[in-house]
Amino acid sequence: MRFEHCQKCAVQAGWADLAGTLGQAVFRSLLGWLSGSMGLAVQGLYSVGDALTKGITLASVRFAKVPPTKTFPFGTGKILFVSSLAIGVGLLLGGAYLGLTSLVDREGMESVPSALTAAGIVLSAAFSGLMSRYLGCVSAENNNMAIKAAAWDNRIDAISSIVVLVGVALSNLGVPAADHGAAFIVSLMVLRIGGSIAWDATKGLLDVTVPRDVLAKISRTARMTKGVQDVKLIRGRSLGESWEIYLHVAIDGTLTISDVQDIVDRLKSRIQEEFSQVQHIWVITVPHKARDQGEADYWADHLFSMPRNSQPQNTPAAE
Repeated sequence: MRFEHCQKCAVQAGWADLAGTLGQAVFRSLLGWLSGSMGLAVQGLYSVGDALTKGITLASVRFAKVPPTKTFPFGTGKILFVSSLAIGVGLLLGGAYLGLTSLVDREGMESVPSALTAAGIVLSAAFSGLMSRYLGCVSAENNNMAIKAAAWDNRIDAISSIVVLVGVALSNLGVPAADHGAAFIVSLMVLRIGGSIAWDATKGLLDVTVPRDVLAKISRTARMTKGVQDVKLIRGRSLGESWEIYLHVAIDGTLTISDVQDIVDRLKSRIQEEFSQVQHIWVITVPHKARDQGEADYWADHLFSMPRNSQPQNTPAAE
């Protein structure tokens, strides 16, 4: 983690994003109405609905910080996936409605927005771009899916503003239908990002795995831990901002229970030191066997095992 203070700024980022979206909704709606730009009107409507879904995001960030309880022993981090899904579905519905409106509504088809409208669009795009960079930093430092979704939302906002700007420019050059065309293109962009966010959130709710490259790194760390002779199985699942890891490790079968516990404690500590997003680690120890002692049967009996040929082949080393 580059900035330790970023762990505390997820809630502030949510408030900033909500306030910025509300401001964009008012600004774009008024500018679209005054200028006669269908593209800006579409953006304004989208921002109004977006503000509602981001209110859900803000509430979910707070709820995700609730410590584990008897009812929720693994915490409430998955609420982040629920809020991301709400944002994604909201974008899908909004994009479909706005796209249909831009095609069906012929009123104002011949209107030509004022060239002065361009200044407002550029200002709106710049604000969205800055918010996207800020929220992207916060989401990366906190592994926060909801804030990441909001960052992408602001990025698509900035890009859509450029599309609207092109539509306004073409309208002033004698192509009045270009503004409605820009509105339709913006709706397609909204649909695309909404689908992506909704799909990522759905995978999270269905216990999506920890990235495979991360599992490989954790496996390498485990096999480099003193006392661990091999990693038989490794898998993980996302719990929102944190990860849960399952490990089956092979150790010397002649060790005492106390020695085995020392190895497990050392392994857990080392993984959590090197991978701050790992919150829960489950370790099962099995006696070490040579390759010709039935290891293939072990793999066959354990679903989601990482095959040996995909694991780093490091020699265990003392810490």
